Amino acid sequence: MAWINPDILFRSVIIYFFVVWFCLVVWVVRDITNRTHSIIFQVLSILLVLFLTPLGIFIYLLLRPQKTLFEQVFESEFLRLDAEFSKDDKKEDKKHQSGMDISHKK
Repeated sequence: MAWINPDILFRSVIIYFFVVWFCLVVWVVRDITNRTHSIIFQVLSILLVLFLTPLGIFIYLLLRPQKTLFEQVFESEFLRLDAEFSKDDKKEDKKHQSGMDISHKK
């Protein structure tokens, strides 16, 4: 172990943690902009991770909106279409029930 310089090892660990910290901040910026339009919430989330890095990322994961904006729009559109089709199905069922059933005729 005499060939490993402790100073270089220490610097390598510091650089590694800085790179991980930087990647976390970039990920939070991208994630929070995909989840909310609120500039205040975006800035607070980024500052939380910037200054409270080990604990800040866990707090951010607890506080962030559950769904992305795309998922919210997709879900609301799906529910709207589902309600629309279920109304159409009920209308068709009423049409078929009011008349004579001739589908089983031989």
